[in-house]
Amino acid sequence: MSASSRSEIFEKIAKGRAQRGNSFEPDPSWRARLETPKADIIPAIAQTNGDAALQRFCQLASILSCSVETVHDPKLIPDQVATYLKNQQLAQEVWLGEDQTVQQLPWDKTPMLNIRKAEDDRDVDGGTVVTGIMGAVAETGTLVLTSDAHTRVGTAYMPDAHVIVVEEEQVVGGFDDIWDLLRERYGVGELPRAVNFISGPSRTADIEATMVLGAHGPRAVHIVLVSKDFVWEAPST
Repeated sequence: MSASSRSEIFEKIAKGRAQRGNSFEPDPSWRARLETPKADIIPAIAQTNGDAALQRFCQLASILSCSVETVHDPKLIPDQVATYLKNQQLAQEVWLGEDQTVQQLPWDKTPMLNIRKAEDDRDVDGGTVVTGIMGAVAETGTLVLTSDAHTRVGTAYMPDAHVIVVEEEQVVGGFDDIWDLLRERYGVGELPRAVNFISGPSRTADIEATMVLGAHGPRAVHIVLVSKDFVWEAPST
C-alpha cells in the first residue's frame, strides 16, 4: 500500500469519526437481538438428539482421526485413560485440566498413573493432558472448549496427546445449540475469553501435500464419552 493510499484511508476514518462524534451508539435492534437471540434456519443434520446425536458425533469424530471410547460410569475414566496410554505406548503420566470434571475423578484408584499438575502451559508440552469440555457438536464431530478463569487454552494445544472427557448431555445437534449452552453457562450477553472449536488432531499438508498430524497442536485426540446406555462400536476396518 502506498503512502498516499494509506493517508487517504486514515482521512476517511477521521472524517467519519468527526461526523458522528467520539461516541458510537449501536442500532437498538442489535442489543435486542443479543438479549433475545433467535435461531436461524437449522439444517436437518443438526437436529439430531439422544442416541442418534451420540452416534453421529462418535462417527464423525472418528472420521476426523479421533479415537473414541464409551464408559457408563465416570469412575472408570482413570482406568480407561491408563489403558489408552498403554495401547498407544505412551508414558503412564498425565496432566489434569483445572475443571472439576476431571479433578474430581478417582485418579488415586489407578496407581500406575503418575498424575501431574501443570504450573504453566509449557509444562504439558509433548505430554498427555486430560480435560473436560464445554460441549460437542454432533453435526460435525467437533469438540468445543472455552478459555476462562478455570480453563487455560494452552492445555488444548500444547500436549502431544489430548484426552477429552465428554458427558452425553454435552453432545448437541448443531452449532446453534452450542451458543445456547454458552448463554446457559455464562449468562446472556456474556462470553468466555475464547471459544475453541476442535475437529480432530492438529494437521497440515502444507509441505508436498503430505498430511502430517501434530503440526500445530496435539498429534492425538482421544474422546472418553460418558453415557449410561449408549455404547460406541467403531466400524471394523
